[in-house]
Amino acid sequence: MSGPVTIFADHIAKDFGSTRALDDVSVRFNGGEVHGVVGENGAGKSTLMKILSGVEQPSDGRIVLDDQPVRFRDVVEAARAGVVMIHQELNLVEELSVAENIFLGREQSRGALIDRRAMEERTGQIMRRLATTIEPRTRVGDLRLAQRQMVEIGKALARDARIIIMDEPTAVLTRNEIAALFRVIQQLRGDGVAVIYISHLLAEVLKICDSITVLRDGKNVANLEGRAARTATEPQLAGLMVGRVMGQHYPPRAAKIGQTVLNVTGLSVDRYVRDVSFNVRAGEILGFAGLIGAGRTEVAEAIVGLRRRDQGMIQIDRLIVDPKSPRQAVSAGIAYVPEDRKNSGLMLEMSIA
Repeated sequence: MSGPVTIFADHIAKDFGSTRALDDVSVRFNGGEVHGVVGENGAGKSTLMKILSGVEQPSDGRIVLDDQPVRFRDVVEAARAGVVMIHQELNLVEELSVAENIFLGREQSRGALIDRRAMEERTGQIMRRLATTIEPRTRVGDLRLAQRQMVEIGKALARDARIIIMDEPTAVLTRNEIAALFRVIQQLRGDGVAVIYISHLLAEVLKICDSITVLRDGKNVANLEGRAARTATEPQLAGLMVGRVMGQHYPPRAAKIGQTVLNVTGLSVDRYVRDVSFNVRAGEILGFAGLIGAGRTEVAEAIVGLRRRDQGMIQIDRLIVDPKSPRQAVSAGIAYVPEDRKNSGLMLEMSIA
């Protein structure tokens, strides 16, 4: 890996039809630093990163890499220059193994044959670096969403990228996986890599980032460096993001809690869940916490008919219901927003209506 790198977005503008997504944005990302980029949805964060990584072309302005103007025609050119983006929407082939995904298009060979052993050994090293037990030969389609995210990060590490863009990398990770990711980011920083970290979780940004850029309505409204970044607070960043002083982020809890509307008793699901009971009252928010594999998702899927229950009773407004499909659950008044909304919750080929 070469020495520290600098990539500079110089007066970048981007138009989509009549909509200006980025307006005269200038920001410098330095090797050996973790640079956070924050902003509300639609502020231009992802658009700027897509321009840096060759997914999109700027309407105006330029990208300067190591003091040389560059124009990436696609992600392949960007990757060759050492710029790799880990998208929030994962880019993996489910039918292939972890090792095959990590080396897809860059397969290692021995003579005329693909050297699967070498790829699997290198993949194992990367997975251990990420403090995960994912096996290189495991089919990606058999992995949970959080594990697939770790594979995506592994792809970037395998390329020895000098600039790694992470778009909401912790959105589906557990606390332990986030801690492992942060350790990797710190290693990359020590190796002179420029890590660009996009997140709506301001506490994470303040914890891991050396510099912070705030975008609002496609404009760069703040670049915090050094002491300014170290002493920044969540309310300060939130205020810059929305253009006004923020009071509280969440509405107040309901003053009055109503009657029980959902009662689950003795729920068991295969090997995942054993004898789980709980109830939820009107106006109440009930949270489930636990590590990957603890059974949180399985409980929800059993309630909405996506998984068969071995035993247990579900009551809605004191009436026993037995949903065997999401359609039946909806008819009973139960809606479900799945973990992987792209693949499990929406029909992307259909209109919103």
